[in-house]
Amino acid sequence: MYAARMNSPQRIRMLLKHGANPDARNKQGKTAADLAKRIGAPHAYATLKRAAGKRPAG
Repeated sequence: MYAARMNSPQRIRMLLKHGANPDARNKQGKTAADLAKRIGAPHAYATLKRAAGKRPAG
């Protein structure tokens, strides 16, 4: 969520590369992409939306 708030696609890609789940939700049921969209972080939003739903099952 922090990388989304910072509108930092580089940090997001690094976190995703090391196993971060782009589909994870906070206590309110929102994803990092939801947060990025709400606060107006377009680069973070685009990076997270591309990654959403692409994690292998398991």
